[in-house]
Amino acid sequence: EEVLLKFLNDFRKTLGPLQERLNVLVEELEKTEALSEYRTTVHSLKSSAATVGALLLSKTARLSEMAAAEGDISRIKVLHPILTEEICKHKERMEAVLVLQEAEKVEQVENAFLDMLKMSLEKDDYTTADMVCSEIQKKKYPEEIQDLVEKLAQQVFHLEAEDAILTICRLKELNQKKRISGN
Repeated sequence: EEVLLKFLNDFRKTLGPLQERLNVLVEELEKTEALSEYRTTVHSLKSSAATVGALLLSKTARLSEMAAAEGDISRIKVLHPILTEEICKHKERMEAVLVLQEAEKVEQVENAFLDMLKMSLEKDDYTTADMVCSEIQKKKYPEEIQDLVEKLAQQVFHLEAEDAILTICRLKELNQKKRISGN
């Protein structure tokens, strides 16, 4: 699942620069090298979009690729706005899905680690507590939670188990509030 999300996110990140490059190329289509590069670029977009399941984007890129292969500049200029609109729509859809997936993933991992950390501290198992705390710190959180995670790490480092358990409870309360409010 993580590999797929990374792949989707990498693809999403390429869409903006790719769209900008296509916009420049469409203005220079009278030049042979621009037409060739436009064809190559939409070919890559076609393949990548198909790989991530963006079939409408892939088909639109295919039409543009065929027009470029035939040297049909007027058809490219008709298709280009449709292609760029599909790129924008797909980028927005991917951002929404990726944000939702990441939020759910962080929430689930975080609670599991918080429970493990609390149990380790209650048993005075500071070796495990240090490892779990290190895993918690690998993630980035919203500012309020990030501040508490840093505080928690200091408490674990200084062997302040009771204070750390209180901080864990506070983090879990924040998680619960976020789940209830849907944020």
